[in-house]
Amino acid sequence: FSYNSGREAALKLLSLKGRPDAIFAGNDQMAIGAMQQAQQMGLGIPQDLLVVGYDNDSAASLVSPPLTTLARPNEEMAEAAAHRLLARLNGSSLETAPGNRFLPELIERESTARSN
Repeated sequence: FSYNSGREAALKLLSLKGRPDAIFAGNDQMAIGAMQQAQQMGLGIPQDLLVVGYDNDSAASLVSPPLTTLARPNEEMAEAAAHRLLARLNGSSLETAPGNRFLPELIERESTARSN
């Protein structure tokens, strides 16, 4: 889940005979590595390759082009975990604690913007 592993994975994928036209990386650091590998290989982002990351890392908006990503609801997840922990420590039913379903928010940036 690192920048370097993103570059390595992108090199393998983009060297395939039927190379993909999009990459969804496991996190933003991998996505940034994939973008930079693709650019080094002469591919344009997003003209030739769409790239999406996950985490909404602060670097996602600083790279060129800025990276489309999915933002995790970290505060909601932490709050729910704290409620569940307190419920367990107090012997309360976990059914009264907040649920475990958290949906990320799509942050659209230029790494997926294609003009028609």
